[in-house]
Amino acid sequence: MLTPVFTVKHSDSEAGVTRDFAELTIYNSDNPDDHPLSFQCPYVDANNSKNPVQNLVSSITYLRRYLYMMALDLSETDIIDSTSGSSEDHSAEFMRL
Repeated sequence: MLTPVFTVKHSDSEAGVTRDFAELTIYNSDNPDDHPLSFQCPYVDANNSKNPVQNLVSSITYLRRYLYMMALDLSETDIIDSTSGSSEDHSAEFMRL
């Protein structure tokens, strides 16, 4: 069984540069001797709302989503890519996103 662990971390380098990042580490619970797999991406605040809690939750949700996509090598069709070259009006679909 695979056990995913999501964390948001803050690290300081020797040069005094700070770095915030999210990490998804996947452990093999059936064989603890296996090395875990780790995936990282930079942490950036969403800043799309006036409510700081909503910004935090939004950032975490998207980070988890994209880290899982990296770990599982998934991709999704972008609404812009799926409609390029098309003369159909997809504005209603775009507004639902």
